[in-house]
Amino acid sequence: MPRAAEFLVALPYRRFCGRSVQGYRLGRLAGIGGSGAVFDAVGPGGVPAALKLLRPLRPSYDLAAVWREVAPLSRVDHPAVPAWRGIVRAGCAYFIVLERMPGDSLATWLFERRHVFGPVEVAGIGSQLADALVALHEAGAAHGDLRPANILYDGERVSLIDFGLSRQEEDGAEAFTAACAADIAGFADLVLYLRYSSFDSSRRGGSWRDELPLAPAQRRFLEEALAGADMPGSALSAREARTRFLDAFSSRCFT
Repeated sequence: MPRAAEFLVALPYRRFCGRSVQGYRLGRLAGIGGSGAVFDAVGPGGVPAALKLLRPLRPSYDLAAVWREVAPLSRVDHPAVPAWRGIVRAGCAYFIVLERMPGDSLATWLFERRHVFGPVEVAGIGSQLADALVALHEAGAAHGDLRPANILYDGERVSLIDFGLSRQEEDGAEAFTAACAADIAGFADLVLYLRYSSFDSSRRGGSWRDELPLAPAQRRFLEEALAGADMPGSALSAREARTRFLDAFSSRCFT
């Protein structure tokens, strides 16, 4: 998005910077997503927090949509998943209070910084993310929107953010199975993004199968994980995906 367009999108939300909302002091506008704008904040006792302003601004909200976002946070205790601390209000503006997670989005690392992710980083990021998906899925929750913009990275630690499209077991078996399969396919997509960061353009020749130097086990994992998006009933479970990823993408397995 051009910078001028970014400025205009952010303009309605910047007026909250510097304000206090029920004991939370809002700092910089950290990002804007489909369901809300996120601010860095400091809470009672000086504890860092992230406040997500629900959008659009309106007198009432779809409480089911709000619960869809906070439910997985309330049922999972994992270092890659931000803790939910409540909801605060300023007039007709409602904020979800979250643990502030470190780092910048993988989208920033990939597309702005043009960072090249080596084998050790790919293995480390993937293992943390896979572990988070196991915790989520086995607790009856799926993220639903796994992509570089929704994953934070500080050079060591990985965090999942933006659960606005999440699904729960209570949404029904078919919907939950499809969301879990989409998470696994999104995980495979992310691995491809990381591998492409070191892509040699002289190898350009079609699909990722042709362009990337992949070991046979890596290719098999990616194909199986991606195929689940079209066939959710036969998709890899998060636990299976974690095991196969670790077997295929430990740093010694790179070609």
